[in-house]
Amino acid sequence: MEKKLPKKAEKMNIYLCGFSFSGKTSAGYELSRLTKRKFIDTDKLIKKRLQISPEKLIISGREKLLRKEEKKIFEEICGLKNYVIAMGAGMLPSAKWLKKAQKNGICVFLDRDFSQIETQIKKNDGGRPLLRGKTFKQRRLKAEKLYSKRVKYYSRAKIRIRFKRFHALAVAVKIKRALNEI
Repeated sequence: MEKKLPKKAEKMNIYLCGFSFSGKTSAGYELSRLTKRKFIDTDKLIKKRLQISPEKLIISGREKLLRKEEKKIFEEICGLKNYVIAMGAGMLPSAKWLKKAQKNGICVFLDRDFSQIETQIKKNDGGRPLLRGKTFKQRRLKAEKLYSKRVKYYSRAKIRIRFKRFHALAVAVKIKRALNEI
């Protein structure tokens, strides 16, 4: 028989945070299926609303518009209950936002081994505008700097899921187990 989530966690949102390439969207989708919750990917919601991806907003010099829309979406999703929410990598690096998310939900930090993030950076040289550079070394240095800036916020999440190799369903199962232990 499948173990149900603790009463406390049943109606709360589950916020997935983590660095780029940590698997928030894929694991979030699987977690929503396992917990029978609706799923929201904030990056996809931004793209739907603004008709442009977060990446293209940054590339076109409109990062302020992206952050403004993220804030608006964040305020809206904090009013929801019983969702799995994949947060854009830049959404939770704020003590104020993190505190608000933890009031009506449970934050889960997907802490993917940095060597695996580096592998993804190598494969996806143009995919993440804040990590762009002419060489892999430049992209890696940008990623390390941005990661070290953001990890202090991600690390404040109630649950931290560490993993080296990514498999969406396996990570979702780990998250569900961790939720059962709170």
